[in-house]
Amino acid sequence: MERNSLLMVILLFLGVVCVIIAGLSPGQDIAPEWVGILQYFLIILGVILITAAIIFRQIMNSKSKR
Repeated sequence: MERNSLLMVILLFLGVVCVIIAGLSPGQDIAPEWVGILQYFLIILGVILITAAIIFRQIMNSKSKR
């Protein structure tokens, strides 16, 4: 059970870090086009990781209640 909690925390941490990094913009006037694409990718990846951590927690909670 401890290993599952660690995995959930890692997923959540990575998701939050991706979203924070995506929020750090150098400015649209000086940033090349690929930076905007990278920001969108990091936001989507962060949301997926955070959602996976929440779903994983719900699955672990439902298994522990049985």
